[in-house]
Amino acid sequence: MKRTALILTLFIALFGMVPSLYLTKVHYNLKNAQEGGTGCDILDFGDGFECDIVNQSPWSEMFGIPIAFLGFLFYACVVVHAFAALLQWKHAEKMLIFVHFLTILSIFYSAYLFYIAHVVLDALCIFCIIMYAMNIALCISTKMCFQKTYKELVQSLTL
Repeated sequence: MKRTALILTLFIALFGMVPSLYLTKVHYNLKNAQEGGTGCDILDFGDGFECDIVNQSPWSEMFGIPIAFLGFLFYACVVVHAFAALLQWKHAEKMLIFVHFLTILSIFYSAYLFYIAHVVLDALCIFCIIMYAMNIALCISTKMCFQKTYKELVQSLTL
C-alpha cells in the first residue's frame, strides 16, 4: 500500500469538490433565473462550450438533485475514506477498494454525461470536463495505492 498515492487521492478529491460546488451554485442560479440568477460566467471558451445549456438540461438532475451536488458528495466520500485510510492504515485496503470501485463507476457515468453533453445537447461544460478528468485521476491514484492486480484485490475481499 502506497501512502503517497493515498495522499494524492485525497488532494485530487479535495480539488474535485471545488468545481462541483461551483456547478451546484450555477445550477440553482439558473433554476432561479427569474430572480436574477446568472449562469456559468467565469470562463468563456467560445462556441461549443455552454455550461448553462448543460446545467439546465434534463440530465443535470437525478431525483431532483443536481448532478454537480451528487459529484460533490462523491468527492466528499472519497475524502472521508482516504482520510480514514490514512488514520487506520491496517484497514486502509478494504476502504480503498470500495473507493476504487466508486471511481470506476464515476468514469462510466462521466462517459455517459459527456456523450449526452457532446452528442445530444451539442454543448460542453469546461467544469464538467475538469470533473471527468478528476474522476479518471482518482481511479488511477486509487489503483496506485495497491501493488496488486485486480484479481488479487477481489481475492483479498473474499478472505
